Amino acid sequence: MKLNLSEEQQLLVDTFRRMFADLGGGARARERFAPGLDRELLETLGSLGALAMRSELSDMGEVSLFEAALLLEEAGRVMASAPLAETLIVCRLLGHASDASARSWHDRIASGAAVASLALLDAAVRPDQLVHFGADADVVLARVGDRLCLFKGGGAPTRYDHGDYRLARFNATGAELIAELARGPAAAELHAAAVEEWKLLVAAELCGMASASLDLAVAYAKERHAFGRPIGSFQAIAHPLADRAVDIEGGRLLTWWAAWLAARKGDDAPAAVSMAFAWMASAADQATRRALHTFGGYGLSREHDAQLYFRRAKARAVLLGDPGDELAQISDRTFRGATAPTIPTGDIGIDFDLGPEAERVAADLDRLFQKLMTPERGAKMVDSYDGHNPEISTALAAEGLLYADWPTAWGGRGAGFVGNLAALRTWQKHDVAPHAQTVTSMVGQILMRFGSEEMRNEALPKIASGQAVCCMGYSEPGSGSDIFAAQTRAAWDEERRAWIINGQKMWTTGANLADYILILTRTEPGSARHRGLTLFFVPMSTPGIEVYPIHTVMDERSNATFYTDVVVPDKCRIGEPGGGLDVMAKVLPLEQAGVYGPGDRRVLSAIVEWARTPRPDGGSPFDEKDVRKRVAKAALVAQVGDLLSMRGAWFADAFPDAGRTAYGPMAKHFYGDASQTVYADLMDLAAPETLLGEPAVLAVVEHLHRQIQVATVYGGTSEVQRSQIAEVFLGLPKSR
Repeated sequence: MKLNLSEEQQLLVDTFRRMFADLGGGARARERFAPGLDRELLETLGSLGALAMRSELSDMGEVSLFEAALLLEEAGRVMASAPLAETLIVCRLLGHASDASARSWHDRIASGAAVASLALLDAAVRPDQLVHFGADADVVLARVGDRLCLFKGGGAPTRYDHGDYRLARFNATGAELIAELARGPAAAELHAAAVEEWKLLVAAELCGMASASLDLAVAYAKERHAFGRPIGSFQAIAHPLADRAVDIEGGRLLTWWAAWLAARKGDDAPAAVSMAFAWMASAADQATRRALHTFGGYGLSREHDAQLYFRRAKARAVLLGDPGDELAQISDRTFRGATAPTIPTGDIGIDFDLGPEAERVAADLDRLFQKLMTPERGAKMVDSYDGHNPEISTALAAEGLLYADWPTAWGGRGAGFVGNLAALRTWQKHDVAPHAQTVTSMVGQILMRFGSEEMRNEALPKIASGQAVCCMGYSEPGSGSDIFAAQTRAAWDEERRAWIINGQKMWTTGANLADYILILTRTEPGSARHRGLTLFFVPMSTPGIEVYPIHTVMDERSNATFYTDVVVPDKCRIGEPGGGLDVMAKVLPLEQAGVYGPGDRRVLSAIVEWARTPRPDGGSPFDEKDVRKRVAKAALVAQVGDLLSMRGAWFADAFPDAGRTAYGPMAKHFYGDASQTVYADLMDLAAPETLLGEPAVLAVVEHLHRQIQVATVYGGTSEVQRSQIAEVFLGLPKSR
C-alpha cells in the first residue's frame, strides 16, 4: 500500500496551491469574478501547461488522471471560476484528433486563449441542455447521436443560475460545426469515457470545495466566543463538523481508489467512479450546508464565502442530473453486469494493494479456514466472543497466523497493521468470530511492550500459542467511556508485598472465557481524572474475582466483574505506578490502526440475493430504481469503511512515530454510525422478511441490525470519537 503523494505529486499540489493563493484564493470567485469567467486564471494555468496536462500534445507529457484530480481539488478549494474539468477533457480528446481545425483549437484552448466546455448528455436526446460556462465557451464538445463533434459555443447566459457558473443552453441544431472527431460506436464510447472522467474530476473538485468550506467554519468556530468559550468547544458545533470531516476524507479516498482501479483497468473501476461521484455530491452538499450553519446569519450574507461554497457545490454536482441516480448506476455496475468505457489514466503513483506480505497472510489463513471450518464447527460458531474456538486458535498459532502482526519472536509473522487488516478480512470472509482474537492481541501487545519480563515469559507463550485469551477491564458502572473516571482501587500492601485490588468493572466482555484481564485501577488515593492510574495484567483465576453475565440484544454475553481484596504481585503491573496514562498513550497506535470493522459485506450478499430473486410476475426487486439505490448505499458505506480502515492501518505502519492521529477514530466512528443507518434501511427495504432469524436468507440483516448497535458504544462511544476527530484532525478546542 502507498497512500501518500510522491515528491513530484506534492510539488504539483504545492505549485497550484501557491498559484491560486497568489491570485486571491477562495475570495477571488466572489470579490472579482463571480458571476463570470476567470480568464486571467485560465491564461495563468495555460502558461503553466496545466490546461493540456491530459493531452498527448502537452509539453509536460500526458499527466495522469490522478494528478489532474489533484489539480481539480485545489481548484475546488478556491471555487475556480472556469470549466477546468471540461477543459482538460476537451484538450485530451482534441489532442488525439486528426482534423487540423480541431488541432488548432487544441492549442488555443491549451494556452487559455479560448474557452472549452463539454455537453454531458447526448444532444440528439437532450437538446437545450445546460452547459457549464456555456455562455463564455468558444467551443463545446458534444455527442449528437452517433457523432462526436466540436461546435462553436457562446450561448446566451441563463437569467439566473444557482452557482453563478455562467450556464447556457446548448442545442446542436443550428450550432456551427467545427469538426467531427468520431462517428459510430467509437463516438459513443469516447463521449461516455469523457463523462466518466468528468465524474471523477468533479468528485475531486467537490472534495476541494467541501474541505475549504469546512476549514472556514473551523476557523470561525475557534475565533467566535459565546458564554466565555470558543463555540468550537461546544459539542453541538464540533461534532457535526467532525462528521463532515469523516465524510470528506472518505470521499477523497474513494476518488483516489477509483483512479487507481481505472489505472488497473479492473472490471470494478466503473462502479468505483460512480461511488466517488455519488458520495462527494452528497458529502459536499452536507459539508457546505454545515459550514453555512456554523456561521449563522453571517454565512447567509451574499458578501460571505460560505454561501458561495454552498451554492457552487450543489450546482456543480447536479449539472449531470440527479446525483442520486448514480447510486442506481453503482448497483447496475456492481451487481447487474453493466459496463462503462475505461478512462485513460496513466501512472498514478498511489497503491491500494495490501502488499505481498499481507496477501500471504490472507492466503494462508484462507487455506487454513477452509480446512478448519467444518460444517459442524460452522453450525456452532456464533458471532460474538463466545465464538472463540481453542482448536482453531491453536491451529492458526502453529503457523504464526493467530496474531500475524506480532513479531516472529513472539509467535507472529511481523506482518504489521496492514497484515492484521488482511487477516481480519479473512476471518470475516469465513464467518469466524474474531472478537477474542482482536482483544487478546491488543492486550498481548501491551504486555509485550510494557509488562515485566517475568510476566511476559509466563503469559505470552500461552497467548501466542492460542492456549490463553484475554479481556479488558476499563469501563465502570459510573463512567462508561470515561475511563479516566475509574474508581477501582489498587493499594500497595507492604506486608504482603503485593497490590490489593477492590472495585467493579462493567462490560467486561469475554471475562467468562478469559485467562487474563488487563485492568485499569486508581493507585493514588484522592487522585482524579488521568492522574494516579495504573494498569495490571491479572490472571482471572486469582481469588476474589467474580464474573456475572449481562446478556445483550446483540446475542452476545458481556459481564460485570467484581474485585474483592484481589492480591496481585508487582510482576503483574504494566508500566510505572501512576503511569497508566503514559502506557495508554504509547499504545494508542493499536487503536489507531483501522481495525474497527473493515466494510462488512455479509449483509450485502444477503440483500443482493433477495434483490435478484424472481417475483411471481417475472420481475425482481432489482428492477426498481429505489431498490438499486438503497442496495448501492449499503455497498458504498461498506467501501468507505474499508478505505478508512485501510488508511488507518497503512498510516500506522508507514509512520509509527507519528503520535496521535484521528484516523482510527474516523474508521471506528464511521463503521458504527453509518452502518447503523444502512442496516436499519435494509430492514425496511426487504420487510417483513427481514424480521425472521435463521435459517431465513435475510436473517443476517436482522442479526447485524441488532449487533451493530454496540459499535457506537464499545472502544469509546461515537461522541468520544467525534471529539477526538474535532480536536486532533480539525484542531478545535477540547469539547468535553
